[in-house]
Amino acid sequence: MDLEQLFRTLKTDPETGLTSAQVSRRLEANGKNRFYLPTDTEPKLFEYLRHCFRGFGFLIFLSALASFFLYIMKKRLDTDKELDPEYCIAGFIMLTFFLVSGFFRLVQANDDIEMVLAFRALMPINCTVLRDGRKKIIRAENVVLGDVLDVVSGDRLAADVRFYTSHGLEVNNVALTGKSAPVRIDPEQTHPNRWLAHNLGFACSHVTKGWGLAIVIACLNDSEVGIMARLCMEPCPKSRATKHIKQVTIYTYIVGIVMFFMLLCTISMVNQPIEWAIEFNVGLMISLAPLYLPSLMFFGLFHARQRLLKQQCYVRNMESAYTLGTTTVICSDLVGTMTQRKFHVSEVYVDEELLLSEDIEWQNASEAKMELLHAALLCNEAVVRPGQRGVPVQEKSLYGLDFDCATLEWARGILPHFAQVRRENERLANKPYDTMEKLQMSVHIRERDGVQERVVYVKGPLEIVLKHCRAEDESESDTEMGIDLVALRAAHNNLKQRGRNTCAYASKVVRASGRITIAHEAYDSHRKSFREFLQVDSYSLELLGMVAIHDPPFPNIRRSVERCRRAGIKLVLLTRASVLYARAIARDVGIISTQSETVEFSSSRLNASQSQRRMFSSAAIDMRNWTERESHHQYWELQQLLLCYENLVFARIAVEQRFMVVNVCQDLGAIVTVIGNTVHHTSAVRHGNVGVATYGSAIACQACADIILLDSNFSTLATAIGTSRLMFINMRKALGYALSSCMPMIMAHFAFILLRVPIRLFVVVSFFIDIFVNLLPALTLFYEKAEEDLMLQMPKVYDDYLMNKRTIFVSFILVGMIEAFAVFITYFVYMASKGFYPKTLLGSSLQWFDHSANDISDSYGQEWSYGARQRLEHKASTIFTLTIIVMQCTNLILSKTARASLFKQGFGNIPLNCAVVYLICLGFVVAYLQLPSMKLERIESYTWFFYCIWPMAVFLALVESVRRYVLRRFPGSWLEVETYYG
Repeated sequence: MDLEQLFRTLKTDPETGLTSAQVSRRLEANGKNRFYLPTDTEPKLFEYLRHCFRGFGFLIFLSALASFFLYIMKKRLDTDKELDPEYCIAGFIMLTFFLVSGFFRLVQANDDIEMVLAFRALMPINCTVLRDGRKKIIRAENVVLGDVLDVVSGDRLAADVRFYTSHGLEVNNVALTGKSAPVRIDPEQTHPNRWLAHNLGFACSHVTKGWGLAIVIACLNDSEVGIMARLCMEPCPKSRATKHIKQVTIYTYIVGIVMFFMLLCTISMVNQPIEWAIEFNVGLMISLAPLYLPSLMFFGLFHARQRLLKQQCYVRNMESAYTLGTTTVICSDLVGTMTQRKFHVSEVYVDEELLLSEDIEWQNASEAKMELLHAALLCNEAVVRPGQRGVPVQEKSLYGLDFDCATLEWARGILPHFAQVRRENERLANKPYDTMEKLQMSVHIRERDGVQERVVYVKGPLEIVLKHCRAEDESESDTEMGIDLVALRAAHNNLKQRGRNTCAYASKVVRASGRITIAHEAYDSHRKSFREFLQVDSYSLELLGMVAIHDPPFPNIRRSVERCRRAGIKLVLLTRASVLYARAIARDVGIISTQSETVEFSSSRLNASQSQRRMFSSAAIDMRNWTERESHHQYWELQQLLLCYENLVFARIAVEQRFMVVNVCQDLGAIVTVIGNTVHHTSAVRHGNVGVATYGSAIACQACADIILLDSNFSTLATAIGTSRLMFINMRKALGYALSSCMPMIMAHFAFILLRVPIRLFVVVSFFIDIFVNLLPALTLFYEKAEEDLMLQMPKVYDDYLMNKRTIFVSFILVGMIEAFAVFITYFVYMASKGFYPKTLLGSSLQWFDHSANDISDSYGQEWSYGARQRLEHKASTIFTLTIIVMQCTNLILSKTARASLFKQGFGNIPLNCAVVYLICLGFVVAYLQLPSMKLERIESYTWFFYCIWPMAVFLALVESVRRYVLRRFPGSWLEVETYYG
């Protein structure tokens, strides 16, 4: 838009700015100039309580209340004797579980406040505007559309602006792009692509030089960074941990319904004390609800986080370490993730010959080669970083653009005294490289044969440099230029297809006139004069040659890409680079295999229509061609591309298109991991199931990410996916192990309430088993190595259940019933040794727990008082606990594998070996120590116990070994479908 038309449209004046009345009306109509991002409005206490009641939390809370109710009821009924604090202790333990579980879930949850703060930190606090003909310093949030900003060096822009006055002004978009590349502002240089135009400035950008005046054309929510922030706050997909908590919640509802009906049944029983009904339901709830599940999940995520940190992955959101293993699509950036970002000169075109840079013999180099080398050294803005005294010349780090640093490093490898060469060829004038004109020019003075002469060097893309090699009116033919353009363009296309960044160099000696010096002195204040000088005197140059630089992929990147393919993960490359460059890099890293052809090449070779997509396996799409299409048309086209092509590269992609690609993948049922490094990538990174940022990326991008790659290497992410898969498998093993002891406790409760067998399981003993026998040893299973290469398995997206029917079947039915059988055998054998045969115990619980009954007879006619029965009950509880310890010790060793043989898996898990020793020692502690507060008492002899328990432990090992052998021998069999939970 013409500037005069722009001022008329926005109803402002370039000399006086807006009036106060106009500002008031626009503030009232459009609101403040700030990010309207959701803040953390929910109080932390409410958020914490919400996490406490998730999953099993509500049942645990009700059970804690029931325990306190039992304690109070017993206290009122038994006022004549000292009250046992068992249920008071149980209530406090369950309340502790309730609060700790909520804390673990709160820690694991993703917190958006850091992302909100990162976006708000980009904005300046104050700015200078022109209002009512005067300069005013105001808060940036009070800037309105049409305001005139007075911008000076050191400011940050408060909105998207268009400059109409510039005096040596440079703006750096590092806050938005993550890359420090100053842009010289020129109000006359416009471009259809706003990121290439030199008359625009974007909100949050830094002003590094000069000063100027600009008119506000978009405030924050409508600005570029505002659009990125708005897309970032779109609803995110649920994490894997959230889905599993939802599954556990459904299981909780089922348990709650069962508990409700059991409560009705037990209360309605004849001659059943209501106290027993409450005790039964509380104990049954403890047996059915795995109280240790939040602790298991938290420790698993924490352990995975520590392992990933050693693999150069910093996990910000712990739940992402859980979700990463189910990834089915990776949308990756190109430069710095797939490549090392270590540019070096790879090829040189000189003397009409394409040469490898390392094959050139510079000792006997021709004059043309030396002239090209001097041009690469002198027409170059890279410099050696200061503060490197004592560092060898070849090892000193450089500062500048990637191409300039690569060519300077190449030149100093050939000319060790390159600094002296630069001093001898003094720079008189310089025009930095910019993305609009795509040209850099420098003027140097040198001495040759005792005569000083001025030389103009030009660097830029081949086609643009060739235009400057002709006369200004372009009347000079190609033959008169003395260049073999066919060979030159063939070499250029060859380099482009190989993924090289190329620059052509040209030079000429100009007449000794004062125009160059005047232009250099008047560069900032009389920019048009300098541009006229360039337009007039930068033609009829002599082409020196081309220099190509290469950004090599990481050494193991192809192997990592292949691992992802074998693991069922689709790779999609999203980049703002050109199509040729993106396609070449995609071939280098293996995303587009060397055997496959892209649809563009294949259609031209076979003279086939690009609509015949099924013929091809790869496509490189230029997304700039889609900008004129409606969004729903782009959405449909993306769906077809993702479904049709195995290998996809999207080049020249915009922010909204990147976000749309992620959205389409998720709508097609994919679990998407997105890799990015700039603010342009924030919306896609935020919206992915797992967002990954590279090290050194923009702060806002890191705030949106779940994981940060500390080495910026795609291979690290591939390794992290395998680690996440291993963590989930080990979590299933740990949960399966811990759930196995639930069945003996459930059967004991039912035997107590239905068969009236006096096998009462104390609540304190239940907690002792849950914590010390189940939880602590289960944690060691997270240190178990993988049974097989997990990156050879497909993602289990449609079988993504932590507690599935196979886990429940093996834990409760297969292993749990064997453990329950062992518990009842040892219990009845022990009671028989004391005179109570099983027939005598059936139906005797009412008399057994009667305080007034002191003459109950056993099978031999011996009478037992209430105190003697109580001591016997405590000893039976010891037998119960010992049996579970021995059986769980056996089960822990068996739980090392889900399919593989124990001997093949090995016993290298040191923490698990220590856990086995710990369980053995715990058994001795329980057996030989008096623990009356724990309802455990020492037993006189254990000879009969070992004769009873070891056959059951061997039987459990035999059954599980046979099951694993069948799983290995007959993969895909019925047994695998029903029992394999790995």
